[in-house]
Amino acid sequence: MDNFINDYEGIPGYEEYRGDLALMYFVTIDPTNGTFAGLTMIPMQIRALRLQHASEDDTSWLAVRLSREGKRFGTRVEPLGEIALALRWRSA
Repeated sequence: MDNFINDYEGIPGYEEYRGDLALMYFVTIDPTNGTFAGLTMIPMQIRALRLQHASEDDTSWLAVRLSREGKRFGTRVEPLGEIALALRWRSA
């Protein structure tokens, strides 16, 4: 959990990087063969060293950026319910 909750809040000049947002990762493993089967992410926002669920707008912001960066790897990020994101990828 290194740097999941940090004290970078309020450092001017880096607001565009959204250091106030963090993701909790939940990996799914296929029990029949032990391979990676999925990834669910829960967007969180850090305020005053406390975690709260990220807003819908912040969750969308994360999804767009993660999809943009993952495109070259054949991945995209989609909403999963109201508070989660799911990683999707092309099968080989």
